[in-house]
Amino acid sequence: MDSRSTGPRSLEGKAASSMNRLVHGCRSQKLVLRHEDPAEFEATMRGWFEHYAPQDEVAVALVEELAKAHWFLKRAQKRLAEVEWELPMNAYHWTDTHQRLLGNFTRYKVSAERSFQRYLRDLEAHLRRTPPKPETTRSPAPTDPPQLPAPAEDAPEYLPGSNCPSPLPVERPPGSAPCASENPSP
Repeated sequence: MDSRSTGPRSLEGKAASSMNRLVHGCRSQKLVLRHEDPAEFEATMRGWFEHYAPQDEVAVALVEELAKAHWFLKRAQKRLAEVEWELPMNAYHWTDTHQRLLGNFTRYKVSAERSFQRYLRDLEAHLRRTPPKPETTRSPAPTDPPQLPAPAEDAPEYLPGSNCPSPLPVERPPGSAPCASENPSP
């Protein structure tokens, strides 16, 4: 008879053992751990989807993977910050355990950064290759510029998009009166 363990066999045992070594979660592929806020995860996902507004299935999948990678990166950054906070101020007082912890959590963070950068690069490349779909709700662009109402005769002429009167002479149609700022009084 073999004395080696083959692991849990029941569903309850498998569920319990899946939580083994889930101390920090940096190697976990679970999206939201017990101590994390599901609303924060949803906000992260929603933010990436609102930013990119994917138009096809491939873009949707890439945005989803990018958002997950960002979530895992934030998790790794938090854990590395916690480890760094607990380290002695003087590096001469670090033990082998301190060195090992810092090295492990730095690797977790670097791995998460690489994954995030890879998905970001893949998404950006996909968006450059895929032409944008035309929007059907938009009305065609007008060929003539919109006509603005004529200013009152005593109002100064303003530069477009500005609150300042125009320092340059304004061309007026023949027969129209100049505004008061164009005729400085002596």
